[in-house]
Order: sequence, then structure tokens, then C-alpha cells
Amino acid sequence: MVAFFTLFEAKGSSAYSDNENSLLVQDLSTDFRHLRNGYVKQAVQLLPIFIHQYFSDIDQLTIIVNEDKTFTQALCLEAGFKDISQQPPNVYGSQARLEIPI
Repeated sequence: MVAFFTLFEAKGSSAYSDNENSLLVQDLSTDFRHLRNGYVKQAVQLLPIFIHQYFSDIDQLTIIVNEDKTFTQALCLEAGFKDISQQPPNVYGSQARLEIPI
């Protein structure tokens, strides 16, 4: 496995988004042997297209990134995600909330 992430659909409500048609992307990671090859970057860039094709009712993606993961934040921002000024609940330390419309 080169890269991994999970998609979480919170039917009704979520601590991270009030949009009922949003998916939360979690656990974004890369196998250390495949770092810096662009695989996760490509996956993040293709994710909105994939979601649009297979989850027609979803109109927004949200990614929660730990503040100390600046590389991951930069990768998501480059892929078109926007940094939302509202901070998510401080469950696992300081985190950034990034969103993109589908």
C-alpha cells in the first residue's frame, strides 16, 4: 500500500462541519518507502473528482490536519483546499480545518 486515507460521512451532524453533505477525510498517510514521489499529492488532487463521480450527494470535503504537519497542509492547499479560519474542536491537539467544494 502506497498511501491511505479514510472517508467519513457524518449523517446529520459532525464536530467538524455543519454541512450534512460533507465528507471528512481522515488518516491521510504515506508508506515511508514512497515518500516524496507525489502519490499522496496526486490522490488529494484527484479526490474531488472521485467523490463527485461516486458520491453524487456530497458537495464538500473537509480535511483535518495537525498543525505540526505543515507539509500535509501545504499539499492540501496546493490541491485547492481552503484553510477555514474556524478551528475544529481541540480533540487531538492543535489542528487546521481545510475544505474544498465539490
